[in-house]
Amino acid sequence: MHAHLVFVTKYRHRVFTDTMLTFCGQLVRGVCAELDTELREFNGEADHYSSNIAPMCANTCGASTSGPRPTSPPAAEAPG
Repeated sequence: MHAHLVFVTKYRHRVFTDTMLTFCGQLVRGVCAELDTELREFNGEADHYSSNIAPMCANTCGASTSGPRPTSPPAAEAPG
């Protein structure tokens, strides 16, 4: 499982410089590190950048890496 995120400028205007793309790449890498995910690919051009992000799996990709999932509260009983 992975996510392919593409960020596109409005009207595809060519505004991203190499410096800006480098900064965006560092920013995405930092967020991935905080969220225990792996940035597999990052690239961009003047009008967009894309990233391919995957979870880092310790044993199985189906297991949550952020701790136990919250449980739903018990259903309220109907008045009798």
